[in-house]
Amino acid sequence: AMEQDVAEDIVAGRLETVLDDWCQPYPGAFLYHPSRRQVPPPLRALIDFLKD
Repeated sequence: AMEQDVAEDIVAGRLETVLDDWCQPYPGAFLYHPSRRQVPPPLRALIDFLKD
């Protein structure tokens, strides 16, 4: 599970982290698309939504 999704449960003691040495930081998702010049409107809408 993503730590951000279960952070409340960890703080409350219902869950505990294991294998901390093996957990890499997650910087977030990346979106790759072929061109910046001609971004289709639906893709532009998705990018704008994900940025917010």
